[in-house]
Amino acid sequence: MNISWVKGLIAEMASQVEAARLLVRRASWRWNDQDRPFTREIAIAKYFAGEAVVRAAGMAMEIHGGMGYSLEMPVERFYIATPNSIRSGRGTANIMRLLIADDAWASKKPTGPEFI
Repeated sequence: MNISWVKGLIAEMASQVEAARLLVRRASWRWNDQDRPFTREIAIAKYFAGEAVVRAAGMAMEIHGGMGYSLEMPVERFYIATPNSIRSGRGTANIMRLLIADDAWASKKPTGPEFI
């Protein structure tokens, strides 16, 4: 096993977890301190965090290889159970993507004579 490969996967997992935390903090800051609509921010945070969990579970299984499927390994529970509960509990990723896309589409509509 290549240790640098494992370190690379761990670095990617840690980066995705930190990015998800920052997205959640930004959404909560916008809600608490700015008192402005935060639907877009929370949709992005929920989508990214849920996908980060699924990716991290998959990378953990890559690191553990065949042993990851053993019931004796905690990673098996995260790979099999967690992604399914995360996806069903937070709304589907497609719904989050639709909310994000609708908001992006609405904010980019041309207005005024400069777009004519």
